[in-house]
Amino acid sequence: MSTIDDIARLAGVSGATVSRVINNAPNVKPETRQRVQKAIAELNYYPNSLARSMRSKKTNSIGLLLADITNPFYAETAKTIIEIAGRHNYSIILCTTNNDINEQQKYINVLLQRKVDGFIFASVHWKDSSLQEVVSSGLPYILYNRKAEKSADLNYVVLDNELGAFMAVEHLYNLGHRRIAMIRGPHSFSTGRERVSGYMKGLKHFGLSYDQEIVVQGKYSEQQSFEAAIKLLKADNPPTAIFASNDLMALSAFDAIVSSGLRIPEDISLVGFDDIEIASHKAIELTTVSQNRNMMAEIAIVSLHKMIRNDDLQLPVQVVLRPKLAARKTSGKLLR
Repeated sequence: MSTIDDIARLAGVSGATVSRVINNAPNVKPETRQRVQKAIAELNYYPNSLARSMRSKKTNSIGLLLADITNPFYAETAKTIIEIAGRHNYSIILCTTNNDINEQQKYINVLLQRKVDGFIFASVHWKDSSLQEVVSSGLPYILYNRKAEKSADLNYVVLDNELGAFMAVEHLYNLGHRRIAMIRGPHSFSTGRERVSGYMKGLKHFGLSYDQEIVVQGKYSEQQSFEAAIKLLKADNPPTAIFASNDLMALSAFDAIVSSGLRIPEDISLVGFDDIEIASHKAIELTTVSQNRNMMAEIAIVSLHKMIRNDDLQLPVQVVLRPKLAARKTSGKLLR
């Protein structure tokens, strides 16, 4: 098994220089770094991460807790986080809670035992007591996409969800729609609460009445959202447009509308929320509220990295991104 001394001899440098290259220290000349990296590759050297962590009290690992890995929003943001973390020599320990707060608590305990250097949460509930354990530990952490009820002193990067939902209503109103339904998410998550609030503010702003009959629960579930859309279409006074609180629910509504023999947008318009990659697929072209998910993920991992390094960073980190409406083919002018 190769050692640092073997690399140093092959590269013609000191052992200290090899260590600086391995630890990604900045004070190494580019040509020297390249020579050392070439020697590392030739000798198939792998650093002893356990020994390094015992010396530095760092494990170069980060716990990433996702609400639902089957939701493309979380898969796509996780990909960005993993890529950026890798550039800084961090390994990501990926956990998916399936929106179960007990699962989240279990993973927090496991990650604390694994002595991760920090946490990224995309799984928190509105009332979330398990976060306090991480906050009290003093370990760096950041939330993204969702906030908790008591977030005044927490680190987070989120979207202005109220504004995003308002923009969806505004878009449909400007197309002539006056009966706008909503397939909403659970109130147990900040995203569900805020998007309903934005929807209701939009209705009020444009002088539209709130009708409980056309605001239905989708639970961020594909099956539940399909059934919710069918219920809306069968209402005595059906809507002319549907706003779904995320793109997966919108796509389920898309299936329900097509299965009912209706045309989009000629018979009914449809707007989602998130702008996942498939939303722009030519066969779908879903009108949706864009989260700029990659920027959100990048801010989360870069901020956490700075916290771990004790860089000069004003805490708490609290970033609220502005949404954009991506108008595509599933929304159109009211024809009836």
